[in-house]
This record gives sequence, structure tokens and C-alpha cells, in this order.
Amino acid sequence: MIGTRGHDISDKGSAEELASRLELQEFESVQLVAYKSIKGVSEKAGYLTPGAAHKIGQAFKKHNIHIGLIGSYFNLLDEDVVEEGIARFKEYLKYGKELGGYLVGTETGSFMKNWTYHPDNHSEEAYQKVFKIFSELVGVAQNHGMCVGIEGAYHHSIGTPKQMKRLIDELDSTNVLAILDPYNFLCMENYENRNAIIQEAFELYGDKIAVFHAKDFVVKGDKLVQVPIGDGLMDYQFIKQMINEYRPGLDIIIEGQTDAGLKKSQKFLTNLLA
Repeated sequence: MIGTRGHDISDKGSAEELASRLELQEFESVQLVAYKSIKGVSEKAGYLTPGAAHKIGQAFKKHNIHIGLIGSYFNLLDEDVVEEGIARFKEYLKYGKELGGYLVGTETGSFMKNWTYHPDNHSEEAYQKVFKIFSELVGVAQNHGMCVGIEGAYHHSIGTPKQMKRLIDELDSTNVLAILDPYNFLCMENYENRNAIIQEAFELYGDKIAVFHAKDFVVKGDKLVQVPIGDGLMDYQFIKQMINEYRPGLDIIIEGQTDAGLKKSQKFLTNLLA
């Protein structure tokens, strides 16, 4: 099931407009960050009501768009935003079923406010802070029949597949799922080992992966730079093999591409998975 982020395909409009555009462009699913893609939805907690959430959800249902992930990303290690982030995340868990989703997700955060690398991100202190917050969120998810999605990234507090495996195991809940973004696990020091890192993730927690973030990249100078899928160094034949072996049928969400790049990426994945 191939989808994209709502805010990558459209400027803020109504839920009906967004769902219609997704259907017109033959996407099957969406990563819905409502406050980024639907006009009038606040990024602050307190906006959603059962009625407002239901109205949004019905628009996607009408156009046969599966909400693969409700995004409520916040920096778990930034003390200035964490309280508000937790409140909003809980609100999406509370009203997630009315929205038409089952999974609310976030990355794990950095001690840097702009989410970049900090030497303490991979410390035990960071892990324990993140574990405590996710434990609280998982409790709310259990009460509402929802799931918490966790996305690791090299520069963040959960920076490797092994760290993700530890967190999943210690949270020990059927209401915890993983969002796998292989590109996020890469850096200049390890990108040549990308297939091994991808395989490690599938081997360690493949049964927990619900969403796969599809990206591609090239190396420019000392940076990894995203390009349309199929134009870069990612081995998507290998990725297809891993998905088929460990988690067939998961949601594949194209990230970071718009307009022609998004269309090209969608066509590549559609042909690959045909």
C-alpha cells in the first residue's frame, strides 16, 4: 500500500480536498499530520473533538484513503516543548479511531532543539527520559485501543536498530509498533552499510514494523542528500526482499518528495511492487 504525507501533496485545505487529491493521484494511504495539512487544525492540544475528528475521518473514508499513520511528532528531549507534545499526542490517541487511524507516531528527539546530533543523545539518561514518556503514552494507547508508533534516527535518542529493539522489548506492549525509515538511520560514517542496517532492523523487530518511510539519497560532498526514489543509492530490490520476507503488506509512505519528484517516486515503487 503506497502513500505519501498529506503536507507533501497539498497546501493546507479541507480534509475533503486532501483526500480527493490523494485519490486522484492514485495513492492508497496517507501519513496524516493534521495540523500541517488540514486548514483550521491547530498544532496545539485542545482542538479536536469527537465530531471534528469524525468529520475528517469520513472524508478519507469516502475517497478510500487508508490513514496509515497519524503524525504527532515532537522532541521528547526538549523540555520547552515536551509537555505540549505529550498533550497533543494523547489527544490523537484519544480521537484516533474517529480520524480513521490506529497508529500515532513520533521520532524520539534530541537534546538539540533543531533535532540535530548531540553527544548525549545516545546516553542512558536520554534513553530513560524517552522510555518514561513512551510508557505514559502506551498506557493511554491501551485505554483507547490505539498504537504508538516509534521512529528511530541516527542523530536522535534511539539511533540504531539495536536501541529500537531494546525500547520495544522494554515497553513490552502489543500497542507499540515501529516506523522504519532506513535513511534516518544513516550518516556519512555508515551509509555504505545501508543494506546490513536495513536487514538488522527487519531481523530484530520486523514483526513490529507497521510503516516504512521510503526515501532515496546520493552523497554530495560530506552530506547525504535526498533524491526521488530510484535515482539514488538505496537498493530497493533488497528492500522489497526484506519486506516480502518479514512484513508483507505494510504501509509504504513516500517522504520528502513533492510534485515531479513525488510522481517519479510513486511510479518507481508501483512498478517495483507490481
